[in-house]
Amino acid sequence: MDSTEMMSSLPTLRVLRSFGFVEGRNEIGMPALVLNMSRHAIYATEGVDRFLRSIIHLGGIISDGRSGAMLDCNLPTDIDSRELALAWLSWALRDVDMTVLPQWLQEGRAYWSLLPWEKQRAEYENRPCCSAERDWVRVALKTLGKHLEGLLDDQDIVFSFDGKILRIECMKEVIAFPATGKAWPCVFISRTNRIRGSLPTRLRQEITFLVSDGNISIGSRRYPGVMKDYTAKEHEEKI
Repeated sequence: MDSTEMMSSLPTLRVLRSFGFVEGRNEIGMPALVLNMSRHAIYATEGVDRFLRSIIHLGGIISDGRSGAMLDCNLPTDIDSRELALAWLSWALRDVDMTVLPQWLQEGRAYWSLLPWEKQRAEYENRPCCSAERDWVRVALKTLGKHLEGLLDDQDIVFSFDGKILRIECMKEVIAFPATGKAWPCVFISRTNRIRGSLPTRLRQEITFLVSDGNISIGSRRYPGVMKDYTAKEHEEKI
């Protein structure tokens, strides 16, 4: 169970067999893989979910002798790695007293960050974002608006944040002002025709700049563009 080699598209049943699941039958007599433990068993049965997608259903009742917990969880039929499969198993058993489970299964908690919803949550929480005071933003947007008036529609407008200074660059014009937040791992690039004439004028005391889903939000306004995977400092070195 100490292998950490990442592999792709592994059949889930094959991975379960490597964990000690063996051929058998589940609680209602259907063919399944079974993980037998001292006072309980986990059953892995092929089936379909309510959307008619193929899944591996995990079932069973886990008991410590005084109380029990019913296991009811679906796994995909193919999985990216042994570590991810171990994370699924330990997450499915998250409400069970860990002392009644094998040590290797308890260790699956260390891999919960691999679970799809945990990855999505981390991506959501790590979206490029910063906030700046209204007075700074008002001057910056007014300056940007005037600069955009004389430019062609397809000129790049680049937003970057190094953890202290938010920079907006367009055709050698650089508008920079202090902001707070975590340094962005990327820059965001929009175009003149997507921003010109639509910059917000009514601003709250603090304005948030947020990059998400292919857009940058400035307060309540959203502007489409693309993210480039280099930092503000790396961007400065490119220009």
